[in-house]
Amino acid sequence: MSSDYIIGNYTVTDKSTLSALQAAGITSDDKLKQVDLNGDNKISEDELVEFAEELDSEETNSANNNTRLNQSQEELLEEQLDIIYSQIAYIEEHIDKLGEQLNQANNMICNGQSSAQETDQAVQNAFNLRNQISQQRSQVYSLLVQAENAVQNAQRLAASSASYGGAVTGTGMNTITVPTSADASGVANYALQFDGKSAGEMQSIMQGAGCAFHSGAWCADFVTFITKQVYGNNTPGDYANSCSNTAYCPTIGNWASERGLLTTDSSQVQPGDFILYGSPGSFYHIGLVTSVNADGTVNTIEGNTSDDNGNYTNGVVNQHSNRTGYYVLMHRA
Repeated sequence: MSSDYIIGNYTVTDKSTLSALQAAGITSDDKLKQVDLNGDNKISEDELVEFAEELDSEETNSANNNTRLNQSQEELLEEQLDIIYSQIAYIEEHIDKLGEQLNQANNMICNGQSSAQETDQAVQNAFNLRNQISQQRSQVYSLLVQAENAVQNAQRLAASSASYGGAVTGTGMNTITVPTSADASGVANYALQFDGKSAGEMQSIMQGAGCAFHSGAWCADFVTFITKQVYGNNTPGDYANSCSNTAYCPTIGNWASERGLLTTDSSQVQPGDFILYGSPGSFYHIGLVTSVNADGTVNTIEGNTSDDNGNYTNGVVNQHSNRTGYYVLMHRA
């Protein structure tokens, strides 16, 4: 293995592992130390895989967590296509069997040696078999459309990533601007420009900026991404480094509680602070406060969420109104 790949004080044994670390935002010595399970200042693919598995276990007990820190977008697309084409192959195999049964039914109808009752039954069987074959072929068509859409989405992600050169700037993607002020109001203003973007768009943007994106559970990733983009290396309370897992809501809640930053009093809240949903120790969702209302509620922008009517929007970032929860007073950190 090559030893030419260096991040900070650590050696990475191969290029694919280096790319995965960068895509996951694991580039500081503090974070790399967590991945270096052998303690030899050298990170291998096996260590990264083991670290990813442990991180997934901590972040969610759901079997649907699709986080793969060591997979590129191309590999994920290939895996998705493999699943689709294997489903198509299974259905086509079933169609062949139905076709054999249909031939048998047609032969019985045509041979003239069956009773009227048997012939009527064969006609009904042939009708049912043709319907089943038609339905199965429709499924194959739908799967082919899925495969085509997957390829097109991957191409759009690649083009989007290339358009801003792997960093969130004011060029290329003209709806994305550089933060204007490194303070709480700057956080809110910067976050609002992403309102309405899809999960796929946010994945491309966030990973292009070197931040983590955990598919299916990226609400905390979004909050962390915005905070790091606005404050750079000087996040309030050294949040980016001192919070042991900025992708996991309960850990963020513990971090805030330990520093006296967690409250339910909205009168202390300012735009740019965090809002956590649930209760201490079992927070399940997080967002950013954009404004505070006179009635004690707040307006927010959140990632991986539903709209105000409760409709899940497949991970689109949406602005919400009149929310309440636990607040992390980042402006005091």
